Amino acid sequence: HPYIMASMWKRMLHLCLLSFIFNVAWAKTLVISDIDDTIKMTNNMSAIGTIVHFFDNDPFPVMPILYRDLKSQLEAKGETVEFSYVSGGYRAIFNGDKFIKKNKFPKGKVYLRNLKSPSSTFTYKYLTITKIIEDLSEEDRQNLTVYFFGDNAAYDADVYWQLTRDLSLKSHIFIRDVQTKATFALEGESPEQAKGLHYFFTERDLKQSGVEPLLSEASAKKIEELHRSKKLLPNYIRKTLKTRISKKNNCINQNDLAAVVKCNKKAKEEALRLIDAYLTHE
Repeated sequence: HPYIMASMWKRMLHLCLLSFIFNVAWAKTLVISDIDDTIKMTNNMSAIGTIVHFFDNDPFPVMPILYRDLKSQLEAKGETVEFSYVSGGYRAIFNGDKFIKKNKFPKGKVYLRNLKSPSSTFTYKYLTITKIIEDLSEEDRQNLTVYFFGDNAAYDADVYWQLTRDLSLKSHIFIRDVQTKATFALEGESPEQAKGLHYFFTERDLKQSGVEPLLSEASAKKIEELHRSKKLLPNYIRKTLKTRISKKNNCINQNDLAAVVKCNKKAKEEALRLIDAYLTHE
């Protein structure tokens, strides 16, 4: 009967609509971010550099904008978004909450180590992030997407990849290449890449990640402005690459001091050439 069929279709439409609404309402996104060398210019590749840059407390210039845009774009789709900042730094010597607030990153809980925390950075981060996820409601875990942001100065890639596998997460993993090894493979090396990870040397690389939403028009414009003025990279990244080239060329073991100086000079020139070629490549 036409009336009965119409009624059935109407009821099915209502059920589909309700299902869609509940799924959207339950859609949960976690953004879990490291701090040092991921959103804050720290130079963890150098012991002396860490001390110097630790007191500067400067963020990578695009990251506050990028995180705010990521949050607003996901919320516009009806998702709930929560930020957690998980750092291997110690609360006694770094005010993470002040850094996040001062630099206008999205609000979120800051997790820092204390004297009772595991001495292993990998273990500390793995256990901390596991608890963050396990503390979510069952509904949130069923509809969960995780955006991981970290760097390859230490163990972020390993931690995020292991968590993704162990907890069966739907995740997007972004790793800042502060070691320069994922961007520049020297002779005899292969790029340090891994399936499922998006490495980025500068935020400009995030456009090629294929993950949406990441960059709003405002973020993309800011990135291009900083790219043209060569302000996306801190100078210590250039020094890291120069050090890698010096070690590869065995500069320290040259015959005399003059040869050591010459070798290091060539390493610096090669590092600047590689980075300049990268920055000028469209």
